[in-house]
Amino acid sequence: KQVAENSTLNFNFTCSAPDNGTTVFSKNVSFGTLTKISNTTANFQWTPGFSDAGAYSVKFLANDTNSSSNTTFTITVNNTNRRPIANAGPDRTGYTNTTFYLNGTQSSDPDNSSLTYFWRQTGGATVNLSSTTASVVSFLKNVTGTYTFSLIVNDGTVNSTADSVTVTINSISKLEINDLDVKVDGKSSNNLEDGETISRDFEPESEVEFRIKVKNLFSSSDDVEIQDILVKVTIENIDDGDDLEEESDEFDLNDGKSKTVKLNFDIPIKVDEGDYDVKIEITGRDENGHDHEVNWNLKATVDKKSHDLRITNFKVVPSTMSCLRTGTVDIKVSNAGNNDEDEALVEVVSSQLGINFNAKNLEIDEGDSYSKTITFTLDDDFKAGTYPISANVYYDTTRSQDSATANLVVEDCKSTSSSSSQQQTKDEKEDDKQTSYAGTTTTSSQSFAVPVATESSFRDSTLYFVLLIAGVVVIIALIVAAFAFLLKP
Repeated sequence: KQVAENSTLNFNFTCSAPDNGTTVFSKNVSFGTLTKISNTTANFQWTPGFSDAGAYSVKFLANDTNSSSNTTFTITVNNTNRRPIANAGPDRTGYTNTTFYLNGTQSSDPDNSSLTYFWRQTGGATVNLSSTTASVVSFLKNVTGTYTFSLIVNDGTVNSTADSVTVTINSISKLEINDLDVKVDGKSSNNLEDGETISRDFEPESEVEFRIKVKNLFSSSDDVEIQDILVKVTIENIDDGDDLEEESDEFDLNDGKSKTVKLNFDIPIKVDEGDYDVKIEITGRDENGHDHEVNWNLKATVDKKSHDLRITNFKVVPSTMSCLRTGTVDIKVSNAGNNDEDEALVEVVSSQLGINFNAKNLEIDEGDSYSKTITFTLDDDFKAGTYPISANVYYDTTRSQDSATANLVVEDCKSTSSSSSQQQTKDEKEDDKQTSYAGTTTTSSQSFAVPVATESSFRDSTLYFVLLIAGVVVIIALIVAAFAFLLKP
């Protein structure tokens, strides 16, 4: 049996049932649908997908309670070539004296076949395309108007349906790059023009700044503001095959006015030598709804040293050490040069801290790095102070390449307990000031005069003496009166 991809295969097969038992049909594959039509007939249907081309052995089985039988079919699924899809890109609006690019790279083939391209102009004044068979083509036109183009792609077997793109060319753009400077590691390439090469070479980890002065070319008599202006700079394929891209915030420009935009890039440490394309794109729309744009192309060159080992990370953790007396030193060395190093040497040293790390004959290939974490421990009574830790990197074992220093601050662990002791002493002084005077002595850091309260007896007082005499007199008087009463006749 044969069937094409995305087509339906449909057939019946039969078996005999001499004892008229109930027949059960089955198959040994998961695809397709098996349907019982009668006790002796079954139907099989399958619609293979576009990725199912190939030969399949399918066994069909028929069973009843007393017997079974089977038959095998080979089903061949033939490849179906699907038509590719052309994509000529979105319609464009631009200006005279501007290079226009027609981009067909979004075209595709469902079967992932390689494509060939065929561009053709279908409308507008004749232009000279840079190519008719490339995926991306360009043209330059000085005449305003509407231009249409068609793109057909072929997968080696069949053509796609044509896709069209329209380019509308207006009078010259009223946005202009009035000045362009590029600063590389503090050194400038000034007054660059479209198509030029930046004179200062990039290096791994270079700091690059683009200063782009954008001007609104409308005159004061035109009185037209250009709004939502966006400046974008792209350095293509420089980041391990990916682009680096930066863009400004949107801004507006009144007629005749200009503004300088600064965009900054950090070149990766892992970068290949060579030339790179730099694209500057500026877009905006005036208050009348017309689009304006500027497209410039520059070249940038990356130059690398033969030997360029760099310390890209060096730190001590923790940077301040008190009661905790164990720390680490982290170092990372990267090879930013264009040579593989097989005799690199990395050392980390601090004689005061007892650190003496040395790694020799290290192999660090171009673009790779070496990392190490070194653990150290200090004694509890280690003297407080600031201690430098030095790192040095060499290529060919003895040729110095880079160095760095990190500082460890050691504090006395007792500083914390001392503060607590001082606070306790202060609290004790406060308690001393509030001590009740009850005839006891309280010891503190200051001396206090402690008055002693004394007790006086009532018998020692004058009042007691007067009352005692008066009492004696009263008693004597009572005795005399009693005797006188008894002696009466």
